Amino acid sequence: MNRIFFLITLSFMVSCKKESTENNTTSSEHYISVTKEQFASNQMALDSMKKRDFPETIETAGKLAVQPIYSAKISAPLAGYLKNIPFKVGDYVNKGQSLLQVESNELLDIQKEYAQLYQQLRFLKSEFDRQKTLWEENISSQKNFLKAESDYKTTLAMTQNLKSKLSAMGVSISHVENGKFSNALAVQTPVSGYIIKINTSPGAFVAATDVLIEVADWKQMQVELKVFEKDFAKITLNQPIEFQLSNNAQVFKSQVVSFEKSVNESDRSIAVYGSLEENMKKQLALGMMLQAKIFTGTSKAVSLPTEAIYQEGKNQWVLLLQKEDPKNYYFLPQKVKVKNAQENFTSIDILPNQKMYLVKGAAMLW
Repeated sequence: MNRIFFLITLSFMVSCKKESTENNTTSSEHYISVTKEQFASNQMALDSMKKRDFPETIETAGKLAVQPIYSAKISAPLAGYLKNIPFKVGDYVNKGQSLLQVESNELLDIQKEYAQLYQQLRFLKSEFDRQKTLWEENISSQKNFLKAESDYKTTLAMTQNLKSKLSAMGVSISHVENGKFSNALAVQTPVSGYIIKINTSPGAFVAATDVLIEVADWKQMQVELKVFEKDFAKITLNQPIEFQLSNNAQVFKSQVVSFEKSVNESDRSIAVYGSLEENMKKQLALGMMLQAKIFTGTSKAVSLPTEAIYQEGKNQWVLLLQKEDPKNYYFLPQKVKVKNAQENFTSIDILPNQKMYLVKGAAMLW
């Protein structure tokens, strides 16, 4: 290889010198020359640019996530002290299942208030019925009837409100109405899935705003991508997606299964969701960040084999066959702009179409 490099370099130097001597107008063009013998022995090849089909893609970023109906961030409805957590991260739980218990004095206060209102309501209902009868028989004034009606209906509304709160927290209404109170509050999961995070521990004081446990069904995991509104018209169902995780060269495949129909006002993006095969989900975790390409179609573009292109920093070059003689080929480095790549070919900006380029063995000359 060193011998070939030496011969090529020597040929290049001689060529430049010869050009300078023969014609001063071309002395600034530095050709790279290769003997035809070297060309053949190193299996080099020439070809012109060809039009090929290249994919049109939208490059975007996203993460692995589940749609909101398959996940929940669970808090206690009232403040209190955490009694126990009989689960660990990774456990599967069913919708409506109790995940933990909180001991809450606030819960006792609500039950006592409800019990008092419940007893008052029985008296006020009786008084309302009595005043209504007296008023209808012109025995009592309308004023007394209206006051009895107001007291009854106000207390009824307050009682119903507390009853709804207690029912939502899983408290037995019949127990409270019979004077049986409890400070134990069971916190249930509103969705089925796996516990993916526990943010507290037994004995801790928790506020109603604290997220205690997070549940998600990772079996419903999808690719969630951000597509900006300028590209959204190109999105259709079943389009192929390729994505890579951060710091991971492996390419995963997906396809578009759904997308939102509203724009996120903060960044003018629209969420697009891609499917995942079951065996793929076992290798992945919720929240992983990713880079993706959505394949929206194909278009024709002029191209050369990828190995014909030399990368130098941010620049790309090809070798254009400028001329030849019986013994040598003379190539001129030509700067190009790469557009797209597909398999072993790369589309580039338009160059002279009828010209020939070194498409095989070019790496030896740089």
